[in-house]
Amino acid sequence: MSAALHLAKPEHLDTVLTLVAAFHAESGLDTTDDHRRAGIE
Repeated sequence: MSAALHLAKPEHLDTVLTLVAAFHAESGLDTTDDHRRAGIE
């Protein structure tokens, strides 16, 4: 099995934010949408 990775582009922001929110929820991290967005942008 192999996987190809590529850098996220601005049009991927909503998808990346969804993934980050899911990770934070699973890890028990209490962050807001604004905090996550600021960390990525």
